[in-house]
Amino acid sequence: MTLQRHGIPLSGLLDGSVDYARFEAVTPIEVRHAGGLGVLRYRSSIDVSIEGEPVGHLECWHLDVYTRGDDGRWRCPWSQATDTVQD
Repeated sequence: MTLQRHGIPLSGLLDGSVDYARFEAVTPIEVRHAGGLGVLRYRSSIDVSIEGEPVGHLECWHLDVYTRGDDGRWRCPWSQATDTVQD
């Protein structure tokens, strides 16, 4: 299940109607780091609800790229999640 493919509006993340009721890493989080760049890879288990009602379960591989800004703070400009559950 992916949010858009199943008619779950991504705008709901902004207005609060879509909630990640559960977002949990289910594998160790692998980290690679060099200078101001960090990359994380892990698999997660996610339960999604809309306005409090459960609507689906996702299992995804994630690849997140973090960069360190001039202020020293880390930010994630890129994140990729690949659904591993067969619908």
